[in-house]
Amino acid sequence: MAINKVILSGRLTKDPEERKAGDYKVASFTVAVDRNYGKDKTADFFDCTAWQKQAEFMLNYLAKGSYVIIEGRLKQDTWEKDGKKQSKVSVIVDRVESPSDPKKVKDENLDGGEISLDEIPF
Repeated sequence: MAINKVILSGRLTKDPEERKAGDYKVASFTVAVDRNYGKDKTADFFDCTAWQKQAEFMLNYLAKGSYVIIEGRLKQDTWEKDGKKQSKVSVIVDRVESPSDPKKVKDENLDGGEISLDEIPF
């Protein structure tokens, strides 16, 4: 049996970046996950990719500093550069939640460009 599942909770290091892959909407972002060792605090940084509905949620409602819980799977990309093998592990997002305090949401149609998540009727 093979299992490839990861759950992360942390904060976005910057606003999600939008791109297209054919007809699909994609959001790329990085999650910083705190790691505490006694008095020493550090963080691990995980590159993540969300597709379609998850990407739309990320792009419309989350911004730098937003607290998120990510559920997904690990993906390893490998390539060769200057004769040396390179690799990178990233997270493909299956599900994202943001249980933190309501954050400001970007919306160019509003005066001032922001609304609170409390103002959204769902």
